[in-house]
Amino acid sequence: MSIAARNLGVSTLIVERGARPGMLDTYTFSAHSKIERRGQMMKLWNSLDLSSRIQCAEEYLEIRRIMDPISGIHWQRNMNPGSAPRFSKPNTFCFFTTTELEFAVFGDPIESGTFETQIEAVIAVAQSLNPDEWEIIVRRHPYSGKTPGVDPEAEIWKRLANFNHVTIISPDSEVDSYALGNAASVVAHFDSSIGPELIYLNRAPVITMGPTFWEKEDSPYLIRRKSQLSSEFLKSVPLRPISDVYPWALYMAKFGEPFRVVNWNEGKAFLGDHRLLSRGFRRYYRGELQTIVDK
Repeated sequence: MSIAARNLGVSTLIVERGARPGMLDTYTFSAHSKIERRGQMMKLWNSLDLSSRIQCAEEYLEIRRIMDPISGIHWQRNMNPGSAPRFSKPNTFCFFTTTELEFAVFGDPIESGTFETQIEAVIAVAQSLNPDEWEIIVRRHPYSGKTPGVDPEAEIWKRLANFNHVTIISPDSEVDSYALGNAASVVAHFDSSIGPELIYLNRAPVITMGPTFWEKEDSPYLIRRKSQLSSEFLKSVPLRPISDVYPWALYMAKFGEPFRVVNWNEGKAFLGDHRLLSRGFRRYYRGELQTIVDK
């Protein structure tokens, strides 16, 4: 819809939910644009003093393990605290997925040669790491609701069946994601919130394999191509600074602004004393709508 409006020369503002109920967020390009979100994140980060923004970021990172403030879901509700599988190889690479529905069809251009999907990234890892030295664990994202017997992404992850050093942990598994991540040699994510959460816990190195708005483009922890993967590199990845995820956490805790009430009077919309829909806009809109109907 926003693309069609732009093609007609109509100025657009995309409205999305904010960090908490009662808040909204706005975008000029796309709510899924990593570039636009990064700009908003850094604007918010630079608007507060250092002690306030760090305190707010750490409070958010702590509360997420109890309850996700945005979704209202306790993601660990079906997990057994501290439960993690026994590893059988000297090194363990743990990839945390997110649901495929979270990847937008309209966002920023994808750079040529980089991983376009999660499954592409995991296959590249499996092909790059020696099965005698590495065990690869794919921890699939828990589903937000109950879907007995339904797994809409099963076919995607079946593509890993031919790799005997890859183990898939199902969305409804009791395995504790935090315990699993803390015990791994290396943790990877494509664009999942558990990436910054595990960086904050500071137990295992964490790399990013997908387009992620909080990760800097020149970060040594950003691995977007198969040529960047090697056993030697992954064995030497250090723990990263917790400060890397403070801007993300602050943004996730506070992004957006409170809803404001629009008052309607004789078919006219007002925000306080300000008229929202001008006559020129209504005239243009009606003319375009009639043109579409005539076609």
